Amino acid sequence: AALAMRRDQMGGAPVIVVVGAAFLIAIVVNIVLVNLAVRPMTILEKTVDTIWHGDLDARVPPSRLADRHVARVGRMFNILLDGLLADRERTRKLAVELISAGDRERAAVSRELHDSIAQSLAALVMQLSALAHDADATAVALLLERLHGARALAAATLEEVRLMAHTM
Repeated sequence: AALAMRRDQMGGAPVIVVVGAAFLIAIVVNIVLVNLAVRPMTILEKTVDTIWHGDLDARVPPSRLADRHVARVGRMFNILLDGLLADRERTRKLAVELISAGDRERAAVSRELHDSIAQSLAALVMQLSALAHDADATAVALLLERLHGARALAAATLEEVRLMAHTM
């Protein structure tokens, strides 16, 4: 009886070892499979973090391990990023065009100020100077004073227009 009991104990030991080894193998296989299944989501998360930190050229790489839903999310994410970059490029081009149009408009206004208004003011200053020179100082003292004032105002306005044209 002692010998039979000993055989049962020994016969049970290999079964426990086999069941324990199978259990450990199952746990290891399960961990590996879970890691493989979660890897596409981890890659997606890392890509999002990279983009969040300013690298808009990062993309979610295709994965053989991802299920169709996760793969679809990755593709849609990449499409959205491509659209965002295209929009940024269009916005940049529009800003360049806007600045260029503003520069052209300022140049046109500057030319108009210089060529038209400044020339007219210069002619007015010269006419007022000639009128003041020709006026008889004893007969028209009041008129002469007003002419000098008008000439000074026209000269100051002319200088202001020239400065504005130059600034533009």
